[in-house]
Amino acid sequence: MQKILAFIKFLFSRTFVLQVLLIVIVSGLLLFATLEYLKSYTHHGEEITVPDLIGMSKDELKDFLSPKSLKFVILDSTYSQDQKKGIVLAQHPEAMSKVKINRTIYISINAMNPPSVKMPMVIDKSLRQASSVLKNIGLEIGELIYVPDQCVNCVLGQQISGVEILNDTIIQKGTIVDLVIGGGLSDEKILVPLLINLTRDEASEKLKTSFLNLGAELYDGSVFDDEDSVSARIFAQHPQYSAKSWVYMGSSVDVELTKLESKIDTNIPILDSSLIIVPFENDTSIH
Repeated sequence: MQKILAFIKFLFSRTFVLQVLLIVIVSGLLLFATLEYLKSYTHHGEEITVPDLIGMSKDELKDFLSPKSLKFVILDSTYSQDQKKGIVLAQHPEAMSKVKINRTIYISINAMNPPSVKMPMVIDKSLRQASSVLKNIGLEIGELIYVPDQCVNCVLGQQISGVEILNDTIIQKGTIVDLVIGGGLSDEKILVPLLINLTRDEASEKLKTSFLNLGAELYDGSVFDDEDSVSARIFAQHPQYSAKSWVYMGSSVDVELTKLESKIDTNIPILDSSLIIVPFENDTSIH
């Protein structure tokens, strides 16, 4: 009983109370110091705006981001032939996002070189099938070279710059592949399609569906650089679009392009099929 009374007396003694207060004060100071340190370490409440990095080269990023207390990591790289090599194509977080200091920005850059693919075997396929196979792996269809053969529109050969290319040959994505196509055993002719107001790429695609090739490309004074040439539109074509414009399969159609809308006649009527004049097989007056 005396021990219990002595313990209770100690709990209310000045010495014990002072010790408890000292422990509470020290613990509070330690907690406050810890929270302040964490706040400083994590930059709590401090935010900066993520800049737009799209279009910057990899070499520019470090010097640009360091003063802004941001870091970057290249997450991956893709290849686009329409963009400059080595520039930023995408970023995360996006531009104008609010982030903490020292945040890492993950970027995707345009590869310096296009990826490689294996040349597929398209010989003995139809032109439509071969076109689909080549485009699906990132290859471009170049010239269609028609030769007499009983298999009409069958692929008889595959070439790059005039050289026969074997299947499984390693080539770069974006490579232009010319196709040798069976044109039948007769002199079959195709009506020239309307190309006015199309871009160069749109015209090339439309001609291929008609078994024709894009010939000479002439640009007027409104086209100054590669970017202009991509968006320029056709204002004249040779042969012209008419009911009498029949050419042999595999022929080329020359085009003239401009950036001036005023030079483009967008009101050319589509031919009535009943007015189309089908050429005689021995008609040599048709170009």
